[in-house]
Amino acid sequence: MVSEVETTFGVSSDVAKALVPDGLLSCKAATHLDAPVVLYSHGGDALWVRSGRDARDDDAVLFPTLYTLARCPTLLPIIGTAPPVIAKLTTGADLMAPGVSMSMLADLPDLPAATLVAVASVDEPAVPKAVGQLAVSKRELAGHGKAVVTLHAIGDHLWLAGSQESAQPLAGSSRAASGQAAPAKDAQVPDVGALAIDDGPVASSSSAPLPAKEVDAILRTALLYAIANTLPRQPKDYPITASTLVSAHILPARPAHCDPDQVDFKHASKKLSPWIKAMTKEGLISSKEMKELVITSVNAQHKDVLGLKSYKTLGDVAKKQQAAAHADDEPAVAGQMKLTDLWRPYGHTLSFFLHCGHTKDAYLTGAEIRKTADDYALAEKLIHPVERKFIVPDQRLLEALLSKKADPEDARNVEAGIARPDAVERLQSGMQRWHALERDGEEPVLSKGPATGIVIAIKKRQGAKVVCCITGIENFQLDPAELADTLQHVCASSSAWSLLPNSTPKQPHPEVTVQGDQHLDVVKLLASRGVPKRFIEYVPLAAGKKGR
Repeated sequence: MVSEVETTFGVSSDVAKALVPDGLLSCKAATHLDAPVVLYSHGGDALWVRSGRDARDDDAVLFPTLYTLARCPTLLPIIGTAPPVIAKLTTGADLMAPGVSMSMLADLPDLPAATLVAVASVDEPAVPKAVGQLAVSKRELAGHGKAVVTLHAIGDHLWLAGSQESAQPLAGSSRAASGQAAPAKDAQVPDVGALAIDDGPVASSSSAPLPAKEVDAILRTALLYAIANTLPRQPKDYPITASTLVSAHILPARPAHCDPDQVDFKHASKKLSPWIKAMTKEGLISSKEMKELVITSVNAQHKDVLGLKSYKTLGDVAKKQQAAAHADDEPAVAGQMKLTDLWRPYGHTLSFFLHCGHTKDAYLTGAEIRKTADDYALAEKLIHPVERKFIVPDQRLLEALLSKKADPEDARNVEAGIARPDAVERLQSGMQRWHALERDGEEPVLSKGPATGIVIAIKKRQGAKVVCCITGIENFQLDPAELADTLQHVCASSSAWSLLPNSTPKQPHPEVTVQGDQHLDVVKLLASRGVPKRFIEYVPLAAGKKGR
């Protein structure tokens, strides 16, 4: 069973042995629905449950209990929900999609339906309170309906039959250091063990050092990630030096939540050169000694590489922070345009905003909607007395948060309590989308729908002829005839414009074309007209469609 846990949940052999202790007892049991299961217990606590009569059943699922997750909280990906919803799960209720915390969900990779997950309260995001299976994929959780089918929850018979005490977490799986969990192998990363994989704060370098074996496992997983995602595949790109492999590929591929000062080759059980040779012996890479140790190829078909699932890395976090730091670095341009997303009260949200002092023709920014919801919750004393991040809606706010076709279970979850950001998202989803275009103090031009940018796409027309097609200029009130004429002179190439088939007299959608791949000149011209570069998208010619 140790090897099964190691393979299924993607943990190291040491972690698997700790989670499947010697002397594990098994017994057959039945759920309240008379479904057969096998319990695996130790010291009076059920540690594992297997649905079905034995492992040979095609639909058998092995899942950890909360006693096991107490030792390794990050064994499963963690779905967040409001504290009042946790109490409902104990009764056997399933978690509905509206009850899922979108902020915690955003940190998880794509997860398919039927993935095993843990459910935790958002105030203790690393303390699992229930275990279940996704009813739909992660991408579908933003909708309505069932999100997680509950298999086991704190306070149920399985929990009450045990000691009802949480075991000491394994080294490296501290709850305090993890804000989100890594999925099991079928949905995430092998050998990361109990490390959390999100972009939360990295553990302090003053924390207890990790065991060398755990550092080894993390570095090996980083190598797997690099082989799968960043290292070149073509022989012509090799050799590369061992130092380049480490600095450019392995270190950036470490899981986002590990401490970079602890997880490096200074704290591993082997120095770099012996480690490279060990990885060569495993068949992950090929290496040889030249003037220095170099990598001559990688094995992208290795079973561990193929079994690896994506996770958030320190490199991803660094890129995200760098992008945020330079988000406002775009130089100011005379006549720079500004696009602002707006929402207008509509339908079941109208009554709430009228009560809060807005008119039916109000166009509100996201910040104004958030302030309106917060002010109302404070005035009506709707903020949860303990969990200040949550609102317990009254009838007026509840009607604004729920459409008339809302699922009854969804309504009960929202009525029990909802996080403030989720409440704002629900209000916005029930309002009309608009956007405003502003330029140099002129009166804003309002348009219905979300703000969209300009697309510069390179396409083939009339055989092998390549043209640059520009669409979306109407979003910035640009004259297509004048733009086409200017591009003809700037690019020294023929140009034209026409209306797309989806155009109407009230909503024209022009397309400007210029011969050749002129996207650099087009971007420069649009920027000079005040179009922010972040609203310009370049789509190159699709692979396989280029002329000879």
